[in-house]
Amino acid sequence: SVGSAVGLLLAWWTTQIVGRELSIAMPIDATVLVSTLLVTAICAIASGLVPALRITAHAPIGALRGLDADTDGGRGAWRGRWLIVAQIALSIGVLATVTQLVALVASQRGSAGTPADRLLMASFDLDQLRFTPESADRFYAELADRASGLANVERVGLAHKTAVWILGGPVTPVVVWQPGATAKELALGLGGYAGADLFGAVGLRLLRGRAFVPADRDGPPRVAVVNEAYATRMQGPVLGRTLRVGVAERDGHIDDDAFATGRDVRIVGVIESASDPRYSLDGKDGSVVPRIYLPAPLRPEPALTLYLRTRTNAETLTAPL
Repeated sequence: SVGSAVGLLLAWWTTQIVGRELSIAMPIDATVLVSTLLVTAICAIASGLVPALRITAHAPIGALRGLDADTDGGRGAWRGRWLIVAQIALSIGVLATVTQLVALVASQRGSAGTPADRLLMASFDLDQLRFTPESADRFYAELADRASGLANVERVGLAHKTAVWILGGPVTPVVVWQPGATAKELALGLGGYAGADLFGAVGLRLLRGRAFVPADRDGPPRVAVVNEAYATRMQGPVLGRTLRVGVAERDGHIDDDAFATGRDVRIVGVIESASDPRYSLDGKDGSVVPRIYLPAPLRPEPALTLYLRTRTNAETLTAPL
C-alpha cells in the first residue's frame, strides 16, 4: 500500500512535468486509481498466499527432520536469486526508457521553433486506404488548403514526422551525391519533402538565401534548402551548389539505379537547425543533425504529417481538424 501511494505520487509529479512541456494531457484519473488499487490487492494476496501454500505442502514430520525443508530451501533460494536478477533487468529497462523520455523533454525545450503548445501534428497514411499517388496528392493539397482556413491557424506544413525531429518511426534517408561524385560516392541525409509552409509552421528561420516558392513545387524538385548544420559541414560556398539527390528504399537499401534516376537540385537557402542533441552525429550536447529539404517529393508520399502552427493553444484545433 505504501509503495502504491508513493508510486502514484511520483507518477502525478512526473506527468505534470512531461504533460506541461509536451502539451499532452496525462491525468491521474479514476481509471488509474482503480487499476493501481486492483494491482496492489492482487500483489498483496499473491505475496501472502504463495508462501502459505508452500508451508502447507510440507509434511510436519519431514520438516522436523529437515529433509524436505532443506531440499525445498535450496530450490527456493535459486528461485529467489532468479527473481532478483529479473527485477534488476526490468529496472534497468525502465530506467533506460525514463532516461530517453527525460532527454526528449529536454531537447524539445531547447529546440528552435514553434512552442510545443502552439504546434499541432496529425499523421496520415493513405497507403492503407489504397489511394493512388494522384489521389494522395489531391488529398494532401486539399487538406493543407482547408486546414489553413481554420480559425487561429497561422501556418500549415506537410512532411514526414521524422523530417524535422526524430521522434520515432522508420526513417527513409535521402541519398546525396556531391558534384563530380560517382554512383558509389554517396552520403545519406535526413530530411526530405517539405510541403506547404513547413518552415513557417515549425518556426525555423531563414538564415541565408530564400525559402521555397510555389513555382518550386511544380514537377520534380529542382532546388533544395539545407539547415545550418548541413551547411557548416560543406566545404566551399553553399548557396548555388548543385547536388544530386535520390531516395533509398523503405528498408534502407540503395538501388543500383538510384544515381541514374536521381535529381540534380540547387541549394537556394539555409534555415536554422531544429535542436535535437540526442540524435547528433558526435553525441555532444547542443549539436544537431544535418538535414536537406526538397519542395516536391522524389517519389509518391502516401504517409505524411500535417503541421499546424496556431495563434492559441493547439489543443483547441483538434476537433475542427
